[in-house]
Amino acid sequence: MNITSVNSSTIPAPNSAQDLVPAQANGQTDAESSEKSSGTRVTLSDLGQALAAKRQAANQPVKNQDIDKSSLPDTIKDLLKRIRELQEQIREQQQKLNTIMANQRLSPEQKQEQMQQIQATINSLSGALNSAYGQLNKLTRDLDLTKEQQMSVASLLATSV
Repeated sequence: MNITSVNSSTIPAPNSAQDLVPAQANGQTDAESSEKSSGTRVTLSDLGQALAAKRQAANQPVKNQDIDKSSLPDTIKDLLKRIRELQEQIREQQQKLNTIMANQRLSPEQKQEQMQQIQATINSLSGALNSAYGQLNKLTRDLDLTKEQQMSVASLLATSV
C-alpha cells in the first residue's frame, strides 16, 4: 500500500476547563457552536462521570477521619469540619476566578461581572470562616481543654489548610 498524501489538521487544546463544557451548556445552539469553534469538545456520559467520581473517592482517604478519631468534644469536631468545608469552598471559588481570568472568549465586561460575583462569594465565605475561627477560639477557652486536646485542635487546623 502506498500513501501519496496525508491531510492533517491541528486540533487546538482547550485553554481552560470551561472549554471542555459542551456548547449547549453555555446557551449556544449546535449551529452557533460550530461557527464559533472548530475545536474538539469532550464530555463524559452520566455513567462515565459516576465511575470517575467513584474512582476519585476510592483514591482519597475518608474526609475528616482524623477529626472523627480525635478525643475532642463533638462541638469542636463539628467546627473543625465546618472550617475545612469553608476552606475548600474558598479554594473552589478561587479556581473559578482563575478560570474566568484565563477565558479569552469573554468580553472584559463579562469577565468583570463574573469576577465580581465570585469575589462576593469569596468574601462571604471568608466572613463565615472568620466567624468559625472565632467560635472555635471561644469554645476552646470555655470548655477548658487539656493541653493534649489543644495541641490536637492546632494540629487538625494545620492539616486543613
